[in-house]
Amino acid sequence: MREPEFALLKKGQGAIEMLVLVSFFLLFSIPLISLIYLSATQGAQDSAVLQARQAGREIVGKADSVYSEGKGTSEEIVVVFPPNLQEIAMKGRELTFSVQISSGRSDVVSMGTAEIKRSGKIGLDAGPHRLTIRSLGNYVEISEG
Repeated sequence: MREPEFALLKKGQGAIEMLVLVSFFLLFSIPLISLIYLSATQGAQDSAVLQARQAGREIVGKADSVYSEGKGTSEEIVVVFPPNLQEIAMKGRELTFSVQISSGRSDVVSMGTAEIKRSGKIGLDAGPHRLTIRSLGNYVEISEG
C-alpha cells in the first residue's frame, strides 16, 4: 500500500521540477527577447535617419553641381527615400527630410550653395525615386519623374 503513494509523490515532484524549470526559462528569456526587439527597432530607426541623410546629401550635391553649370542645365538622379518619411521641405538653401521615429520626429537637414525649389509633387514613399534637377539661373528646381 505504501508503494502507490510513493509513486504518486514521485510524479508530483517531477511536475514541480518541470514547472520550476519552465519558470526559470521564462524568467530569463522574456527580458532577453524584449532587449533584442528594442535593439532591432532602434537599428531600423537609425537606418531610416541615415538613409534620409544620404538622400539629402545626394540631392543637394547634385543641385549644387547643376547650379554651378548655369541656367538650362538639367540632370536626373535616383535617390532612395527612407521608410516613415513624413515631409520633404525645401526652403532657401536647405533641404529637410522629416522622419517619424519612436521618440517623435527627426529632421535631417542638408545645406547647399544653390537655392532649392520644388516643382510639382514629390512622393514620400520609401524606396527609389527618380528626380530631375534643373538650373533656372538664380535657383534650382527639383521635380519627380
